[in-house]
Amino acid sequence: MHIENNFFDNVFTTVMDVKGKTKDNEKARMDVVEYCLRGDLELVQLQNKKLAKLKANYTFTTKDAKEIYKWITKLKMSNGYASNIARHEKS
Repeated sequence: MHIENNFFDNVFTTVMDVKGKTKDNEKARMDVVEYCLRGDLELVQLQNKKLAKLKANYTFTTKDAKEIYKWITKLKMSNGYASNIARHEKS
C-alpha cells in the first residue's frame, strides 16, 4: 500500500508542479543534458548568468491544476491511498 501511495504522490506532485515536492528539480534537469536528448527540458542560462528551469510540457497550467484539484477532492478513495490531497493545492 505504501508503494502505491508513494507512486501517486510522486507522479501527482510532478505533473502538478508542486513547489518543494516535485521530482523535477535542477539536479534532474542537469542529468537530462547528460543522459537524454530532451533539449526542451534543459536548464537555460539567463543574461545575468543564472540558470532558469523552463516549465516542462508534462506539467499543467495553474488553471488546469485548480480544476484537477477540485475534481480529485470529490473522489472517494481507499483510506490512505491519496490522503491529505489538499496540502498540495496551489494558491
